[in-house]
Amino acid sequence: MRWGLPCLAAAFLSAAAVPALACSCLCPRDTEAWLQKIPVVFVGRAISETPSGHLVRYEFRVTAVGKGKIPARVTVVTAGDSAACGVQFPLNRETMIGAHHGPLGMMANLCTQMCLDQRRLAVRFLLPLLPPVR
Repeated sequence: MRWGLPCLAAAFLSAAAVPALACSCLCPRDTEAWLQKIPVVFVGRAISETPSGHLVRYEFRVTAVGKGKIPARVTVVTAGDSAACGVQFPLNRETMIGAHHGPLGMMANLCTQMCLDQRRLAVRFLLPLLPPVR
């Protein structure tokens, strides 16, 4: 009993240092309905990556837009850790990005990216890609 409280306190403090829940993703079956919930879909190349606390900011050169209005260059923010649903975008490689408007600007997450990658052909069929707004 003498060790019970210190052990409980140590376990609580160590658990608080890591994310409580890992990112868990499940892609919906209806691609068209799912795409309606994503405000921005574009194709671009990440040209810079800037860690900022628990977040990472990527600047993209936009090559085509499937949904939404975005400029030829856009910054997308994501969590810095995949356990918190953060995405690691490869630099200088063309990637399709699904993003939402958030408090820090354009936000991307691992679940949206995973589903876009799995359904790339269907997404390209459903969303005609246009040049970005200049």
